Amino acid sequence: MIGWLKVVQFLYPRSKAFRSICDNSFRKFCEGLGYVPQDFQTYLEKIYGDRFAETTRELTAWEKQFGIVFAEQYSDDMRRKLLSSFWQINKGGQGKDYLLQILQLISPDFQIVENLPVRDPRDSNAVYAAVNGNKKMVNGNKYAVNGYKIGDSDFIPTVLKNDSESFYELPSVPDYWRNCFFICKSVIRNRYNAIMYVEKLQVEEKWKNFLEYIVLKIKPAHTTAILFVEYI
Repeated sequence: MIGWLKVVQFLYPRSKAFRSICDNSFRKFCEGLGYVPQDFQTYLEKIYGDRFAETTRELTAWEKQFGIVFAEQYSDDMRRKLLSSFWQINKGGQGKDYLLQILQLISPDFQIVENLPVRDPRDSNAVYAAVNGNKKMVNGNKYAVNGYKIGDSDFIPTVLKNDSESFYELPSVPDYWRNCFFICKSVIRNRYNAIMYVEKLQVEEKWKNFLEYIVLKIKPAHTTAILFVEYI
């Protein structure tokens, strides 16, 4: 308010009749006038803050702008982080690293793994591992030395394709598998660096819609995401 008081003081001529330095009635009158622009300045500052996801008072309006219809179940802090991420998309924020950055807002354990060397992405949820101290596969099958089974052979990953609504249907064509990638917790490779096992990641059920939405929105349309994600 002191700043606006000085502005009001400069509006009057310099004379004894308009002196507002002392604590007199005229100074109090000037201070009273200073409250009006100060309140208006505070109001404008709040409006300016609405331009940014981190400070906006209109989270729902922002989410409507980006077509997000399921975020109200999250905390306000998480909603702001997600909105900030969507805003970056408009500024060129796309690709594997950008998608991983958003996924790790949900859980820091998320990983994105390319299907290289290429293998059938439907055959990665259970495998025999070797007991050798570093979780590396000896030969990646039931003949592994001192082998033991890891994974859940009954778990079915979710397949996300931009041109299909099928649940778990993939062509039996190796060339197609080259465009698949895994969203998971981790992978285990054999001594030839081929992926033998994909470890699923557990996340809360409330993230399902957002997770599938953001993956389809950011990933290249010609690729297929295999989500080794179990909702709890």
